[in-house]
Amino acid sequence: MMIEIPPNIKKRDTDGVSYIAMKPGDKEKKQTNYACYAMHTASLSECDFWLFRDTNKDPCGNYLACPPDIYLKWVDLLKDRRVVPLNVEAGVNESNELTMFVPRGHSRHTVYATLCAYRWAESYAPMVYTVVKLWETLPDISFWQILHYAKALYITSNQTGHGWANISRPESVSYATHNYGGAFNLAHSLCWPLFWAKTEKEKDACAAKAIAYTFYTTYALNQLASEIGGLVSEKGVQWPCLLVNAIVDSKPEKSDILNPRWTTLYKLVESLTHEKTGVVKELLKKEYDRITQGDDALASLQKEIIKQVRGRWY
Repeated sequence: MMIEIPPNIKKRDTDGVSYIAMKPGDKEKKQTNYACYAMHTASLSECDFWLFRDTNKDPCGNYLACPPDIYLKWVDLLKDRRVVPLNVEAGVNESNELTMFVPRGHSRHTVYATLCAYRWAESYAPMVYTVVKLWETLPDISFWQILHYAKALYITSNQTGHGWANISRPESVSYATHNYGGAFNLAHSLCWPLFWAKTEKEKDACAAKAIAYTFYTTYALNQLASEIGGLVSEKGVQWPCLLVNAIVDSKPEKSDILNPRWTTLYKLVESLTHEKTGVVKELLKKEYDRITQGDDALASLQKEIIKQVRGRWY
């Protein structure tokens, strides 16, 4: 389902953010202009963050980010799902531009996701607009499912490093064999409600299992996705056990991500947030097999994946 984006809401050419980050004891508010958050990676939980738009420093010139009502609804949706803390202050200044204050003291993963919520609203406005409008249009579809769809439509592979979800727009079905399936892997978004329901310590522990550096939220989520999903192999080609027909080359009509049948999987996961991942994996696979039994379109997708990959490498 395609949401019509107003012509004045556009994706920026860069996703740098203007912000101020202060640790306890800092005496001066030093502004960082249109940069990523990399310089604060190791100290995210120690800083207060003020996020805003400085029109004098914006390399993209004048543009319209998310409309204020869309932005505020977007943040509320993320607060409802524990991605963004309740004490984060999202607002709009006198120039009708988006602002956010993120107080210190939260898990670095929570802080990073919150900073991304602002960055996506300012720089990837069509994606955020799509999420909110689809949520209003399709109230019975899981929010996580909708976010998976929107990211697969608007985020390119070189932009996944500036987010907490390893989903981007695939250019062909062979992308199902890359990055643990990317947009073709339902496990990438099914793991989100599991991860954000965890305590702050549990989130850090999940990241520690994934990589020696516990900085990276994306690695923690990839680890969790691998634990509740898995891979199947046929003729030397692997793809996700929880395969979905994702958007290919910006053509939403090819996507099956918003199919209501998948919503049952998200509801199942949300009921299992305190279960071990092995139990979640087993129950997910059982339900997935039930709802995809006799699915000719999915079988055709698997054949096309094999054809594209083997045609390239053999």
